[in-house]
Amino acid sequence: MERISSLDAALAIGGQIAVGELVSSAVPGGRSPLALIGKALIDATPGPLIDVTVAVLESADKPVLRASLVANWLAAAALAAPIGDVRCVVLAAGALGGAASLRRPGGPVTAGLAT
Repeated sequence: MERISSLDAALAIGGQIAVGELVSSAVPGGRSPLALIGKALIDATPGPLIDVTVAVLESADKPVLRASLVANWLAAAALAAPIGDVRCVVLAAGALGGAASLRRPGGPVTAGLAT
């Protein structure tokens, strides 16, 4: 198996994120995979921690959450490249986005379905 560079791995994950965002914008009523993953993280976070974060970041809380999600996926892909497990990171990112979209009614997968 040929190893890929950290930059190639980060570009692959970046491309996957970009495609997910494009597809969600093309679906009527679709929601961004990053937004859905962010909502799932917020749902799992204790209330007081959310309150402190919102108080500190004020109106920048959502952009900071999205940027940190993207940065974490890019870093995970770049760190996995020398080990050779980039496919696992890319599959995990896709699975996480898919699971988040299936978890929420109105996600990209269920947005066009009649209720």
